[in-house]
Amino acid sequence: GARLEVSSGWRTLAEWPVRVVPDELPSVAFANSPEAVGNGATRLAFTAADDHGVRAVAAEIRRDVAPAEPDGADGSEEEILRVDLDLPASASGALSAAATEDLSEHAWAGTPVRIRLVARDAVDQVGVSDEARLLLPERTFRHPVAQAIIAERRRLDPASPAVPRKD
Repeated sequence: GARLEVSSGWRTLAEWPVRVVPDELPSVAFANSPEAVGNGATRLAFTAADDHGVRAVAAEIRRDVAPAEPDGADGSEEEILRVDLDLPASASGALSAAATEDLSEHAWAGTPVRIRLVARDAVDQVGVSDEARLLLPERTFRHPVAQAIIAERRRLDPASPAVPRKD
């Protein structure tokens, strides 16, 4: 009903109007496009909000490659790199923050990726952002041996789109 009533017999002692408000999903979005900063770091600026407070925000990173079979028909699952982002101390209501993550040592460094943000609230409801594309930053190596090792690593990874394979 629309009212809460406390009664004793036929007599109403107190009554209050009641309105049930549904718990909304959290929202999250990129404040700016993801960008490379420093020597291999990635900066993710975002906004997030929830009616009862955002409890966690993570970045889900996937390779930006065309699938071999549409919709996973080949039975393979898409690999996801999940990075939990730090939130400000007061993460109630709406928040605006930026996280800098160094992913330059990951095997995907130097390859195109798709990133989406995932926000969770206190009851584990999930909200997701639109995807953004980025060439995942990598460290710049000036030493020829280090450059050769990186080139070989990419050559050995058949799914790496950054460097064409030589068969």
